Amino acid sequence: MAIVRINVPEIIGTTDCVATADGQKVHDVIASNLREGNVVHVSFQGVKSIITAFLNAAIGQLYGEFKDEELSGKIVLIEAKKDDVAKVIKVVSGAKLYFKDKKKFDTAQQDALGTDGE
Repeated sequence: MAIVRINVPEIIGTTDCVATADGQKVHDVIASNLREGNVVHVSFQGVKSIITAFLNAAIGQLYGEFKDEELSGKIVLIEAKKDDVAKVIKVVSGAKLYFKDKKKFDTAQQDALGTDGE
């Protein structure tokens, strides 16, 4: 098991973490390293702004691919602002709830939007 340090701005080419597509790029690097058994230190050094949509793509969806125990202690945030850490905690908490009972959440969303899933 190795510790791999990734720098978010280097991966996405900007210091603004706002695009879901950029979050997907970060996700792909994290997921690849996790599959190899590595611990991933995710550096937010130089990041100016982060929104939860980016974090849902980058980190949240990992909880649909890996078990919680597989992720615990394997992703370490470094050089992140206190407010950004709080956003990550919120995203992780929401992702755990969502993936625990995805069908229930999807049905509730469909009911709220008046759609039938199509």
